[in-house]
Amino acid sequence: MDAPEPQNGPTHRRASDGTLTFNANGTLLTSKVDSKAEVTAPGTSTRATGQMNAQASGTWSAVGGTLTLCMTSVDSKGSIEIEGPGGKKMKLAMPQMKPANTSMAYSCAGATLSTTQPMPKNATMTTSYARVP
Repeated sequence: MDAPEPQNGPTHRRASDGTLTFNANGTLLTSKVDSKAEVTAPGTSTRATGQMNAQASGTWSAVGGTLTLCMTSVDSKGSIEIEGPGGKKMKLAMPQMKPANTSMAYSCAGATLSTTQPMPKNATMTTSYARVP
């Protein structure tokens, strides 16, 4: 996943090689996806690290250049650790994600699907998927 660097400091993120299956009957399923992120506040010693694993299923549709994903089931687990000045740490469990609907622009070229989603501060996130043989 590639996302623009946020305005408040460098962010590092990594997601596992997951699969997103679009079935001809309009259903979809993700594999279990493991992701990690780290955010550092510029000019301070404060940083946050997080990890999450999730899997989801639902339905999909594509009309007029818009891909809509309607998640009906989501299983997620994760945590965030915040480290403040002096090295003091606090660990928090992430709440269970709830099923949601998401719409995004998409394009296809050969065996590649690319999606573009709006993000805060007039940024966008573009994600590319390769067809699995």
